[in-house]
Amino acid sequence: ADGEKRLLVTHQVNITALTGIFPRSGEIILIRLADETADIEVLARLMP
Repeated sequence: ADGEKRLLVTHQVNITALTGIFPRSGEIILIRLADETADIEVLARLMP
């Protein structure tokens, strides 16, 4: 539904496939999906 937030925990290979980012161990990647296009925007990278 509109405005809902989700927290997903996954592995590096999935994050890299989705975003093109190779995260460090324990790193958090904060993303947002564009409404019409479902394009992914990386908002932040939080290091452990």
